[in-house]
Amino acid sequence: YKRAHRAYFDRALWIDCTFETALERALQRAQEGLPPAETTAAYETIYFPAQRLHFERDEPRRSADGIMANDSRLTLAPGVSEDSLLVSD
Repeated sequence: YKRAHRAYFDRALWIDCTFETALERALQRAQEGLPPAETTAAYETIYFPAQRLHFERDEPRRSADGIMANDSRLTLAPGVSEDSLLVSD
């Protein structure tokens, strides 16, 4: 969430996924109807730079009440499973 909107939500969850996995999933979905090279270019020039800016400005992981790992490339903390939601009160 954008930092300015965080107060409007009871809970904020961050779904963690690497850019590499996000691109692979986008290519598999082919939802945009673009050829793979165009999808890759769009993600590398629009989506990923926008995400990096969001990370820098809003620190969404830091402000989340819980984090869900949704990527097998990520290293999980000991005792934490990929399908668990870590929500604190």
